[in-house]
Amino acid sequence: MTSVDGESYASIASRYGLFLKEILKYNDLTASRELPAGTVVYLQAKKKQSQKGLDKFIVEDDSQSLWDICQRFGVKMSSVRKMNGFDAGYQPSEGDTIVLRGKRRIKK
Repeated sequence: MTSVDGESYASIASRYGLFLKEILKYNDLTASRELPAGTVVYLQAKKKQSQKGLDKFIVEDDSQSLWDICQRFGVKMSSVRKMNGFDAGYQPSEGDTIVLRGKRRIKK
């Protein structure tokens, strides 16, 4: 869903019968923060990787955070960090390539 003016994570959680802690987890947040209108808010857990055909993303400008990119593509931030070897302090720079879909490993 996309937030509208005046909404908060708490108000959205209440409307959909969720706990605030749940909605924050679904959106890779540890604490509630300001919710600007037009922000994508997930009401269930995001995927571990992006959809087929969307293997990577090239950062368009320095203002994009890893959180913004993960929200845009509906992928858990922990999974993106793991696939790319990023630490918690990683900040994307223009031109960086972010892997959104890992190669599937075949079990023997």
